[in-house]
Amino acid sequence: MPQQMLPNVPFIANSDTAPAFWLFDTLWLMLAEGEQTGGSFSLVEQRMRQGIKVPAHVHNYNDEWFYIFEGTLELTIAGKPVHGKAGDYVWIARGNDHAFEVTSECRVLNGYTPGGPEQPVKYLGQATNIRELPPESFPKPDERAMRLLFNHYWSCEVGAGWEHNDADLRR
Repeated sequence: MPQQMLPNVPFIANSDTAPAFWLFDTLWLMLAEGEQTGGSFSLVEQRMRQGIKVPAHVHNYNDEWFYIFEGTLELTIAGKPVHGKAGDYVWIARGNDHAFEVTSECRVLNGYTPGGPEQPVKYLGQATNIRELPPESFPKPDERAMRLLFNHYWSCEVGAGWEHNDADLRR
């Protein structure tokens, strides 16, 4: 397989100028998208409202991680409960089921290697210039949007039937 060349264009990004989207009671700030890094990684700052519950899902082709700046998350990773708080780094290796609940308003860095899983947020979310959580009155996503976010090339919700489609992915 030919080796993919990384882009040769350096860039700088920050929370004040990165493309921003509202989706699922979350502000998503796209600091580095897969297309900017030659697909090698993506990095998103997320500001999440308390009470958000992300259903169990799997990334078969991507490792995922969180660095928690503020707030707390209750995660379940590969069936094990994990309490995440400010200052914690959480690594989720590809092929591991995981879910989480935001137990206090939270600000995290969320990264993926390789990049790509951030893309559905761009197309399902609403672009915004406001660097705050969406208003409480902001429309909640419908079932179709939820399924699109959790069932595509990069992600599969647990129980869909194809969440572990290749045993070699877990190595």
